[in-house]
Amino acid sequence: MSQTGAQPILRELAKYPQLDPRAVLAIASHEGLGGGIGDQGTSFGPFQLHYGGAYPGSAPHGAGASQAWAWSPAGIDYALRQIAGVAGGLKGSQAISAISRRFERPANPGAEIADALAHYGAPLPPGGALQTSAPRPPGPPSPAAGSSGPPQPNPLLALLASAISQGNQAVGLPASPGLTALLGPQR
Repeated sequence: MSQTGAQPILRELAKYPQLDPRAVLAIASHEGLGGGIGDQGTSFGPFQLHYGGAYPGSAPHGAGASQAWAWSPAGIDYALRQIAGVAGGLKGSQAISAISRRFERPANPGAEIADALAHYGAPLPPGGALQTSAPRPPGPPSPAAGSSGPPQPNPLLALLASAISQGNQAVGLPASPGLTALLGPQR
């Protein structure tokens, strides 16, 4: 059985201080972080390494073996090494764009980048050393200490979520509900 979630990635990311962990996790959130095998059984792991693409020929083949390898420390390290080659030293949207266009190479990079940017503002999972000082994308300022009142929705975030969902549905993918929940309450 394969792993899912951010923890296996976070463990390996410690070896790559030149990578923006939020950008890496944002791309993985769009790709295979939930644990599925994609592209009719030809893409594996948190970065959906594809046969004939980023999946290495020397790695195990067969759906189960490929999925297990892509989620293993060796598979994640392989992907992060490739990502470091195209996005090392970049932050935020520049890192996301480089990972998408130069490593992932999806059919619709604009949709992947937009979705990953929506995931980018989400806090990193608990994990200690990888708390980063990477800047948050532009948006409303953090609430001041002692402020009160209910969180207010961000209309730009709602518009982005709607556009991503419509784009996903137009190409036969499920809508992306809950994008605003990923970023937490906005004030």
